[in-house]
Amino acid sequence: MKTKRFLTIAILAAAAAGMSLSAAGIGDVFNEFRHHPGVEYVKIPRMLAMLGSKACEIKGVPIPGKVTGLRVMSLDGCHDAVKAGVAGRVKELSSASELLLRATDNGELTQIWMDADGDTLRRLFIMSGNDLVEISGKFSRKKIEELIAREMAD
Repeated sequence: MKTKRFLTIAILAAAAAGMSLSAAGIGDVFNEFRHHPGVEYVKIPRMLAMLGSKACEIKGVPIPGKVTGLRVMSLDGCHDAVKAGVAGRVKELSSASELLLRATDNGELTQIWMDADGDTLRRLFIMSGNDLVEISGKFSRKKIEELIAREMAD
């Protein structure tokens, strides 16, 4: 009886430790702030995102990969405190992702981060002005680099 009880406690402790050790990332910002007043949140269902990605092109070139999800959060209608909170959380959680781009255009900062699994990109996060976008899927790093190189050559 004691052995069974000990095993149950050990399994529960391991499960709780695993949940608390899960890596926090930029994607968590959506769940934290999407219900605040003035925040507009849209999540495109997986099936619709997959269907839409087959028809998407960038200047006539198909998107190099498979889009499985899309989330957008617009902060245009919320208080400055909420905007500052989102910016602070993104800054805090961005260390878990790799920064791809940081640029300012007409005073508006745009940043792009990625979460990768080896040479496969799993999620892209774009923060531009008052908008935060997450694109989930499976993208080849090499194909995206080729697309960027092609765009830079034009």
